[in-house]
Amino acid sequence: MDRFDDWEMRLDTFIQKRMKTPIKWGKHDCCLFACDAIVMMTGIDVAEHFRGKYSNKDEAYQLLAEYAGGGLEETVELIAATHAMTEIQQPFASRGDIVLSNVPTAIGLDLPSLGIVGMSNQICAAGLFELQHFELDRGERFWRI
Repeated sequence: MDRFDDWEMRLDTFIQKRMKTPIKWGKHDCCLFACDAIVMMTGIDVAEHFRGKYSNKDEAYQLLAEYAGGGLEETVELIAATHAMTEIQQPFASRGDIVLSNVPTAIGLDLPSLGIVGMSNQICAAGLFELQHFELDRGERFWRI
């Protein structure tokens, strides 16, 4: 997957615009936030299958199960394989990479959540009222975009 030449500016602008956006299932949740960032950096929508098909947590989890036979992690693995996104180790993660981490989520639990490594080399993820930021060591799995 190739990034646009100006992907850094696009990513920075995208994150700034979403900074104060509250979670909304099917519009701005952990998965779609990360996938929207991929669209901004590459023009490729890896979440096309999911858009417009859910509007709450239960529908989201059901769609993940139908798509990849499991939860978020299995879905990310399938999307990564389909789009040649290489898994990398945390020390090599950098801006624009996708990250799966167990962090406090919008539903109030530490569950797998999808985010992106932002311009400050921190994990950016959708939160209840605004984007959340975490240190990279909170990430469990990373994929190069």
